[in-house]
Amino acid sequence: MRTNFAGSGWRNATIGIASLALGLGLTSAASAAEDDDRWALAVRGGLGIHLQGLDGSVQGSDLLPFIRTSPGFVDNPATAANEGFDVSVQNAPGDSAQTIEFRLGLRLYAPEDLLPLPERGRPRLFVQAGIEKPLDEGFVALRYDRNFDSGVNALYGTGRTVGEFCPEVPPTQACGYAARVNYDILLNWSVGFGADFTLPVWQDQFHLVPFVEYFGQAFETDAAFSLTLTQSLQSDARRVIKSSSGPEYLHGISAGLGYEVDVYENDYGNIRIFLESRATWILNDREIRYGAVNPTPTTNFSTADFMVRPSGFIVTTAFGLEFRWKGL
Repeated sequence: MRTNFAGSGWRNATIGIASLALGLGLTSAASAAEDDDRWALAVRGGLGIHLQGLDGSVQGSDLLPFIRTSPGFVDNPATAANEGFDVSVQNAPGDSAQTIEFRLGLRLYAPEDLLPLPERGRPRLFVQAGIEKPLDEGFVALRYDRNFDSGVNALYGTGRTVGEFCPEVPPTQACGYAARVNYDILLNWSVGFGADFTLPVWQDQFHLVPFVEYFGQAFETDAAFSLTLTQSLQSDARRVIKSSSGPEYLHGISAGLGYEVDVYENDYGNIRIFLESRATWILNDREIRYGAVNPTPTTNFSTADFMVRPSGFIVTTAFGLEFRWKGL
């Protein structure tokens, strides 16, 4: 009887490779289980989309008969002849703060057996902290432009002349008012805690991660209220009242949910991709007020008061990578 050494050799090699793979798999599973029993530090980075509403106003302290730069004041020209309006801009349209932001953070995972719960379905707790830097600057909280010329009498039907809308301007000439209130996010930051729930599918690679955080934002605002006077045979004269607020701060509470997937693992750590959304409610006073004086004396255009009010609700969505060391 002939012995097939070649076939026997291949069969033995196949059994050996299968045994080695099974052993490596068991070793990897044991290593992962050991990792879950230790503190593990992770670095997280990515990009996010920040959405935040803005509102602002400008108030001129000097009264002028029949002047109002607030939107909608032309809707009732019949009453305009009988009312004394102030130079003001309120509830004019602006922009919301919509920007891409760079995110960087740390997460410290606690041992999984920290909670006295059944092993299957037991979440892994963590604490985390991060910073977020918007890539855009100078969002407009209020934007307004309004010009008055010789056609103002026909527009309003009040029998008034353009000179009554424009200080220091003859009736046949023109003037224009413009207002801007800008909002600049300097930095966002957060500190919080959460729980990592491993989903029982596809070798435990998928995770749902709810979390709660304290949220902070540092911002600055600057504003300008200008009057441009047009007179015959002369260049336009522009008067500007402007000021800025200096650094201001918002404080709030956030709740979020992440969806995370383990994509790579070796002896030293693993890599995970994440997608998360977060809603933030601002808790402190959001209204900022400041004023300024016209450096160029102008009749009935000497001071202005500015107001900025960011929204009390912020939404953020982000994605990125997490690099986690095996354990401490």
